[in-house]
Amino acid sequence: MKKNILISIILLIIVGIGYTYKKFRIAPRISFPSLEVINDKNETVKLTSTSGKLRVISFYASWCPDCKREFPKMKQAMETNLSNYEFLAITDEGFDTMIAFKDKYKYPFQFYTLPYSFDEYDIYAIPTTYILNDKNEVLYSKVGDIDWDKIHF
Repeated sequence: MKKNILISIILLIIVGIGYTYKKFRIAPRISFPSLEVINDKNETVKLTSTSGKLRVISFYASWCPDCKREFPKMKQAMETNLSNYEFLAITDEGFDTMIAFKDKYKYPFQFYTLPYSFDEYDIYAIPTTYILNDKNEVLYSKVGDIDWDKIHF
C-alpha cells in the first residue's frame, strides 16, 4: 500500500514537472497570419508579412527585466548580422503602455499590442521569441534569452 502511494506521488511530481516545463519553457504554437494586433496608430491589423523578409517577433512586457536585457541584444543583432530581418515587439499591456515604452527606449522595432492577455495565446513566460520566414512558417522559437550571434537563416 505504501509503495503504491509513493509511486503515485512520484508520478504526480513527474507530470507536474513536465507540465511546468512545457508551459514555461516551450514557445506555444501561434497562427501568425491570423494574429490580430494593435499597431502604434491604434489600428487593429493582422500580422501578415508583405515585405518578403524574415521576421523576428518578440513577446515582451515593459516591466520584464529579462525583456529589458534582451532588447538591446536584439537591437545589436538587427544592426549587424540580421540587418535584413524585420523586428516586431508585441506586448499585452495595452496601447498607452506600448507607446510609452516605445517612446522611452526608441528601439527600431515595429511595436504592437495584443487585444487580449498573453494567457489567451498560451504565452506564460517572456520574452518569447519567434523567427518566421516569408511564408509565416516558424523557423525558430525560444522562451528566454537568445544567443543572437548564432542566429542565421
